Amino acid sequence: MFYVGICVGCSIACCECSVTVAADSVDCKDCGTVTWFGMSTLIESVINVTDRTDHSQLRLIMDNEDDIRRRELATLFRLLRSYAVENAEYFSVGASTGSWSDRLYSSCRQLVDHLDGGVVSGVDALLQTAPMFDYSRLQPGSGYRSMVTVVYKCCLHLLTLVRYIGVNRESYLFRAEHYSHELQEYVTVLGQLRACLYYLQKLVLYCMDGSLFPDENALSPQDFHTAEYLMKEVESLCQEAFYGRCLGFQVLVY
Repeated sequence: MFYVGICVGCSIACCECSVTVAADSVDCKDCGTVTWFGMSTLIESVINVTDRTDHSQLRLIMDNEDDIRRRELATLFRLLRSYAVENAEYFSVGASTGSWSDRLYSSCRQLVDHLDGGVVSGVDALLQTAPMFDYSRLQPGSGYRSMVTVVYKCCLHLLTLVRYIGVNRESYLFRAEHYSHELQEYVTVLGQLRACLYYLQKLVLYCMDGSLFPDENALSPQDFHTAEYLMKEVESLCQEAFYGRCLGFQVLVY
């Protein structure tokens, strides 16, 4: 069984990418501490425990997995924001309108705005809501968890980009034009995901008894009309950002 995750012991050294390891906790090659938070599913643990424990202990395992995911996302968001702010400050000096440095500056500022303006709070809200819509107690999965995973993949790729830019921006071989467009496209994707998070937080208020979709029989006509309006608004969001450079980013293995 393998785990994919990021080290929170030496965030600056280790969090530009995810590394596959074969244990819950390992000695980080950079800081030497046993502080690895992984994207493990704990499937083996659940299978082994089902033969000798009750559902309350299984629920504890699932809750622990959610807690690990929250801490991992908090670390990811903190690092992403830190690198974005640092790059924005660097490229703000002498940036001319329309230049690659101006695009990098604007993209970094927009990235920070997206994180502070709804992505961080939206992901936290969905993580708190997701358990109510899981397929079952032993199989935590729903569209809300899938949305969190998509945001995670996008932010992880953005972290790779802003860290690479920060390390190589003064290099003679740094492809500034390429990375300015790359960052701009992925920040646009994050902006669309931010909009999706906003609508999902609204829509969940009209979903009863773990149903992923509003039930016309359980809602008043006015509430059901509002819920339908929210779903139509989500469908009308621009999807162009998810093609081109960013096509298939959510299925990449980091």
